[in-house]
Amino acid sequence: MNIHRSPLAGRNFECYSEDPYLAGRMAVAYIDGLQSMGVGACIKHFVGNDSEFERTTMSSEIGERALREIYLVPFWMAVKEAQPWSVMSVL
Repeated sequence: MNIHRSPLAGRNFECYSEDPYLAGRMAVAYIDGLQSMGVGACIKHFVGNDSEFERTTMSSEIGERALREIYLVPFWMAVKEAQPWSVMSVL
């Protein structure tokens, strides 16, 4: 559910869109469909985890406004509307 941050990102194939509203709508529809069949959805990769380069040591520095208006929107929509059974995050 991450937002495409670069056309060269190694995880773009796992993202729905670069538009936060569209990504959220697609995620809600997917989760609703999956869970209607009794299969639990786990939304991932949590915000800012979209790079393959130095993925175990990098830090995604994203401003608060961009986080709230772009990157967190699909996750917020999915959790609030579709209520996935789990969320994958990084500690």
